[in-house]
Amino acid sequence: MSALAGANGANAPVTVSASELVRNFGEWQDRALNRPVFINKRGRSRLVLMASELLDAARSDAADRPGDGSDAGHPVMEALPLPVLLMDDRLIIRWHNRAARDLFGDGDAPMIGARFDELPMFAGNDYPTAILRRVALTRMADAMELAVGEIGRERQLSLSMQPIANGVALIARDMGLHHALATAQAALGALDEAMAMLPGVATLRINPRGYCAGSTASLARLTGLSAPALEQVRVASLFDIGSRVAVTDAVNAVFADGAPRVIGATLLANGHDPVAVMVALGPIFGGATILSVQAVLAVRQGDKMLPA
Repeated sequence: MSALAGANGANAPVTVSASELVRNFGEWQDRALNRPVFINKRGRSRLVLMASELLDAARSDAADRPGDGSDAGHPVMEALPLPVLLMDDRLIIRWHNRAARDLFGDGDAPMIGARFDELPMFAGNDYPTAILRRVALTRMADAMELAVGEIGRERQLSLSMQPIANGVALIARDMGLHHALATAQAALGALDEAMAMLPGVATLRINPRGYCAGSTASLARLTGLSAPALEQVRVASLFDIGSRVAVTDAVNAVFADGAPRVIGATLLANGHDPVAVMVALGPIFGGATILSVQAVLAVRQGDKMLPA
């Protein structure tokens, strides 16, 4: 039985921002003992935090797995959201994960045992094959970006090529998806900046430990605290003593059942009197896991708004 069998099961790898990883490295290090943790920076997964035992077992399984056409993959590699191909030094595909089948596959035609240059996506384009052969020969990693598909419907791919035991690994990223994610994140940032212009409205994200998962301009304005200060405090401590239990219970309940909630609370504001607010909470899912809770704070109608 594989050293990693059952380590991941149906759990997909989780994703964390670089800033959140730095703030709570111990927590994410513990998570990485059981499954890969993808580290996002500017909307892109550039690094993976993984236990050395998992990596060693994955390498061993990849090197030892025969090209028998079996569709059963290593649980860690199979769970990766990025397409992965493992090839021998002749560029014959020995293993691929589900994401690679979805991206490179041609209907029911088997991929294991086929040459890389036989994949329909790369038909008529010898450049990726040439780069892979160079990686196999020199044992030095390389990367490239290229457009594939019909004219007017191209997909921009980033291909990372790494030497492995007895062959080459190819990891593909659909840059269109990354660009879309970056655009969505920029839109959320712009939304928070717009909210910061409205006294009495703020957003924040709460991590599983109850801390602010990255401060926002709107929250800094509403509380009167600096962004660095907000990143060091528990969210419940932003509220008066009478509200802290209710806020903590509501956040924990969202993490537990994934149902959104709204409660009333009293927010402490630096340099101002406490302010009555409504707190709306909703889950942020990563696959089947709740990664954090999104909160929106709004001063109750009729209560004094904070000065601009």
